[in-house]
Amino acid sequence: METKKTSKRKKIILTSISVLLLLLVTFPFLLNIYLKSKLPDLVNEKTPYHVDMAQFNFDLISGNLHINDVKIKTKNPKDTAVTQLSGTIGELEVADFGVFKALFSKTYKAKLVKIKNPNLDIRFAKKKKDAAKNNKKPDIFLSELLIENGELKAVNHEGKSVFNGNKINVDLQDIDLNNDDNTRLPIGFKKLSIHAENLVVTVNDYYQILADKVNTVDKEIAIQNLHLNPTQSPSEYNAKSVFDFKAKNFTASNLNINRDSLIAESTLIDEPNLTITSTNKKIVKDNPKELNLKIALKDINLKNGKLLVQKSDKTKSASADKFNINITKIVFDKNTVKEKIPFKFDQHNVDISKVYFRANNNQEVRVGHIFTKDANLAIDSIQLAKLGANPNQNLWSGFIKKVNIQNIKPKFDGQKINLNLNSITVDDAKIAMISKTNKSAKKSENKNSDLNLNIGAIKLNNTNFKQLTNTGQQKASVASINAVFNNFKINETTLKSKTAFTIANHDIKTGEIFVDADKYYTLRIKNFENNDKISNIKNLAFKSKYNRKEFSRVISKQEDLYDVTANSIQIFDRVSLFENHDQILLNKVVLDGVKCSIFHDLAPPEDKSARTMFNEKLRNIKIPLFVNTVELRNSYVSYEEDAVNNNKPGKLFMDAFNATIKNVGNGKVKGTSSVVAVNAGFKFFGTAPTKVNWTFDVLNKMDNFKINGKIEGLSANEVNLFVRPYLNLTLDGEINYLKFDYFGNKNVIKGDFFLNHHNIKVNFLNKKGEKRKFLSKAVNVLVKSDAKDGGKNVQIEKERDADRSFFNMLWKGIMEGLKKTLISEKI
Repeated sequence: METKKTSKRKKIILTSISVLLLLLVTFPFLLNIYLKSKLPDLVNEKTPYHVDMAQFNFDLISGNLHINDVKIKTKNPKDTAVTQLSGTIGELEVADFGVFKALFSKTYKAKLVKIKNPNLDIRFAKKKKDAAKNNKKPDIFLSELLIENGELKAVNHEGKSVFNGNKINVDLQDIDLNNDDNTRLPIGFKKLSIHAENLVVTVNDYYQILADKVNTVDKEIAIQNLHLNPTQSPSEYNAKSVFDFKAKNFTASNLNINRDSLIAESTLIDEPNLTITSTNKKIVKDNPKELNLKIALKDINLKNGKLLVQKSDKTKSASADKFNINITKIVFDKNTVKEKIPFKFDQHNVDISKVYFRANNNQEVRVGHIFTKDANLAIDSIQLAKLGANPNQNLWSGFIKKVNIQNIKPKFDGQKINLNLNSITVDDAKIAMISKTNKSAKKSENKNSDLNLNIGAIKLNNTNFKQLTNTGQQKASVASINAVFNNFKINETTLKSKTAFTIANHDIKTGEIFVDADKYYTLRIKNFENNDKISNIKNLAFKSKYNRKEFSRVISKQEDLYDVTANSIQIFDRVSLFENHDQILLNKVVLDGVKCSIFHDLAPPEDKSARTMFNEKLRNIKIPLFVNTVELRNSYVSYEEDAVNNNKPGKLFMDAFNATIKNVGNGKVKGTSSVVAVNAGFKFFGTAPTKVNWTFDVLNKMDNFKINGKIEGLSANEVNLFVRPYLNLTLDGEINYLKFDYFGNKNVIKGDFFLNHHNIKVNFLNKKGEKRKFLSKAVNVLVKSDAKDGGKNVQIEKERDADRSFFNMLWKGIMEGLKKTLISEKI
């Protein structure tokens, strides 16, 4: 009995297992039959889409799907919460699709997805704010995607294009669609083949790529009418610049694209047209949502291109009508776009024509041609022009024939630009600076620079410079400048100095120099040379713009009129001309062949303002100053006054003038003497040998001084040139010699006066200049006509007129000595 029960139980178990096995074997076939008949209906019932299919075949076991003549549309076109689909698919084939993984683990894997003749319009639904937080993205693995003869159009929820293309033929292999990093491309692949027309691809929220035709074969790509199109206004970009790039043809070989990089071996771009728009942002911050794509091109050639650089308001700041460029190892990524130079590169060769650059609202530069090769740069036909006027800014105009720059080595370090050059040579430049009219405009306090510039040598060949007013009046000019400046440097340290740069040594030669000195005078120099610490000036002329009569009419008060020339001037500096001059320290200044004529007209109203002594004049110089020695050689000095009466002008002059002046300074240089010492020798009135020694202390607030001198062989006729107009008398006879030994300060002159004379007579004159015989005869009775016992020494004291110069006081002291010696002190 028990045996029968056991046998029956085994039959039940075997039957159950057999049924279960049968179900397991037949279920896929039954499910497959069910899906074939019911899946289209389930899609229409359970999804927001309506789908019609002419033929539907699905094999659950193999995971193969085949659909023909699919028509799809969204049931509710107004529902923005779902992605809108509309269009047809000629044939859809999926191979080796993992059904069970898709059902139970949200992992979608297929060997092949093939789509023929798709014609679809897609409008993506707006992303829900919480969708990314709550829903994990499915894992998608696809070995190969084939699209044949596709017509696709996709827009986002706002209607902005995401993708568009006609006649699309795509073959992507080893595809990676799993991307949780929004800064990388949404799709990755190892092999790409594309043939498409009228392509539009939205890279991110800021840029689109457009193309008329795209063809790829074996990692080579050819694009017709490529356009990198910015989609936002410049203010929306987290970058210093926005790029709008077009090209008639774009070809690249050995192209590799993955999620975060685009790399090509060789790239040719035909007729590129690049527009760079500034965002006016000085500093940009990292944005985690920005696309982190690195573009690396080993060798890139751009032919027959155009360039436009503009401000955010579309005002042109730079352009190039035509350029041909070869650049090697160019890198463009999210870091470089934030810098002043938005990409990095190794070497470049450039050929650019008709370049325009607008430095600011009032200054523009035009260049005929720019050419670079092997780190060398040649620039031809540079034109500078001013646009309008700015009272607070110096502007430039002119022409430069050629600039050559040798061995350029740039290095970019963030915002810093390190630029090393072997040399810069400028040929045949004619430059004019239009000076600002607002002299009180504040200078920029910005002493920081993003540029470190090192130039081995700067050479100027036949350069001409002018300084003009805004009305075109010439204020200064330098002709035929030929110069070399070695080891020129600008950096953050040098900018804090007064010169803003440093130079190791230099050599300068010029032709004529002109300076409009002020409203009355001009300065001309025939030649100027400077070799480091030595300067040579030839044929200097400091002239008035007016003759004597004209000058007397234009001045409001009495003022000296100067006429100064010099055959040569040599300056021996302690430091180079372009070193930082916090103080002026000169070893020697030699002036040769100076001719100084001074004229004073007494007709205009007197100038009653106080005159300063030489002590105070030097003391008031702000910059520390010291000159060891000033030598005056073979010179001539004259002083002439036009008297108020009708007599001849008074005149005195000194010829064969030689002087040595020691310690010329203002007492502000430590370790130097403040006592100025003058030792002069000349021929008074051209015939009388004269010696003068003069000392004064610059730091003495009373302006104390000492001066002594001796004049020999002075004819009375010569003295009359100046005595007659001021004392209204003449002298007859001879002055063998006179000596004076004076001292004083800004208020008085006093000291000893000695005269040795022979047969001196005094002739008094009336207003008409005629001799007053009776008075002259009476006075001559008291005049000591001959010096007895070798001459006589007298003491003089004369107060200084505060509105007169030191030399006026000295001359009055000499006149006082003559009066006391020749005429009784009681007269």
